[in-house]
Amino acid sequence: MGERLPSLNRVRLSTLAAIVLLAFSLLRLITLPTLRIQLDLLGLLVQLDLDAPAIFLTLTAALVIAGTDWLIAGHPKLGPRALTLEHWVVPGLATLGLGVILSRIPSGIPLLVGLPLTDLLLVLVLAAEFVVVDRSDPRFDWASLLIRVLAYLLLTGVLFAITATDLRAIFAVPFVFAATGAMAWRLLIMEPDSVSARVDAVLIGAIVAQLAWAFHYWPLAPLRESLILALVAYLGEGLTRLLRRGDLTQRRALEYGLLGAFCLGALTVLT
Repeated sequence: MGERLPSLNRVRLSTLAAIVLLAFSLLRLITLPTLRIQLDLLGLLVQLDLDAPAIFLTLTAALVIAGTDWLIAGHPKLGPRALTLEHWVVPGLATLGLGVILSRIPSGIPLLVGLPLTDLLLVLVLAAEFVVVDRSDPRFDWASLLIRVLAYLLLTGVLFAITATDLRAIFAVPFVFAATGAMAWRLLIMEPDSVSARVDAVLIGAIVAQLAWAFHYWPLAPLRESLILALVAYLGEGLTRLLRRGDLTQRRALEYGLLGAFCLGALTVLT
């Protein structure tokens, strides 16, 4: 009989999923006075408005991160004091991005469909994060592929949330850098040789942030802008991964270049 593979604690997973679903549902119901903060930074007056959705989403993301740590800590390969920082990134950013999208979609059928779909995406992310704890797990390849697919899907949602909220560039660009850099670091650290993952992630985040700064002053639709930024992040992370593996040949670089050109052209035409 084969060795039994570790699995998520279903009680913990269902409890966290129910709490997140409740939190997203209350997001549309709770109203609080807007707190306006003004800061003088180097002679520039910066105004930041904190409303109920912003505060509630931040608390929900913190709850999801704590729940992720609670779930991942139950893996038999981890010790009692093992760090699970890399497993927080995708669930935390997913909560912020999906929460902003849920707060903007109309009530009725779109919201009724969006709430369980959002919860399902988070459950898939948590299940995949649990599996990739152990590289020797036979499900590792499929779980890591699922994390990559969901990571870029969710990164696009986060970038859309940032660009669609009309934040000033001084706030939007750092958020883009943090989200892209964190997501790139999470994906790169899954590689066997991830010594330079932090430096590579910072470079990828900086490139995407520079583009976001330029796009901020162009009349681009938020959907098109977020898709282009996510595409650049994907190309940067993919090329970096090949470079660190020693597999970045002229042919592979050409393939990525043609893929980027094709996707950029499709985005220009379709969005």
